[in-house]
Amino acid sequence: MEEQPAAQHEKMIQNISSKLELNFEDKNPNAFRQNLVDTIEYLIHKNPEKLSWILYRIDVNEEFLKQELRENNEQNAAEIIADMIIEREIQKINKGDVGSTDSWSFDM
Repeated sequence: MEEQPAAQHEKMIQNISSKLELNFEDKNPNAFRQNLVDTIEYLIHKNPEKLSWILYRIDVNEEFLKQELRENNEQNAAEIIADMIIEREIQKINKGDVGSTDSWSFDM
C-alpha cells in the first residue's frame, strides 16, 4: 500500500530530523525546507565534516551532488543540498528503505 503524501512528508521530516539530530518544530513543507537550508548553511561554514557525515549517512550520491553544484553554481549550495537530502529520503521511503541506520549517533 502506497503512503499518502501527508504521511510520506511527516515520515521524511522525522527521518531527516533524526539524522541531523535536530527537532524541526514546523511541519509545513516550505518552513521545513527553509529550516533545513539554514541548518545546512550553518554546517557548510561551521562544521563541514559533520555535513559530509550527514550526507554519507543519508546516502546522497557524492558525484551527483558535485555535478549539481557545478551546474547550478548561481544557486545557493545549501538549497541544492537540502533538495537532494529531501529527494533521497523520499526515494528511500517509497522503496521502504528507511530505518536501518536511524539509531546511529556521533557527536561532532
